[in-house]
Amino acid sequence: MNTESRNEISVGIGTTTHVDPKDLKVNLDPATLKKVMKDYKRLKKYMRSPLYQVKKMDGDEKVITKLMEELENI
Repeated sequence: MNTESRNEISVGIGTTTHVDPKDLKVNLDPATLKKVMKDYKRLKKYMRSPLYQVKKMDGDEKVITKLMEELENI
């Protein structure tokens, strides 16, 4: 287990400490962030569509189901 100062996240099995968002330093590539946001918006729009609801009822829906399975495997 990695023990560090109280403002940092400790690495271990299910252990974290409170981190103030103002103390975080994150480097994000604007182009990558824009692509992720665009994909997120597209998927949310698809999930609100009647086509998604019909496919979900039929058991034919694969896009969101695949993403949810990948999330469970992480």
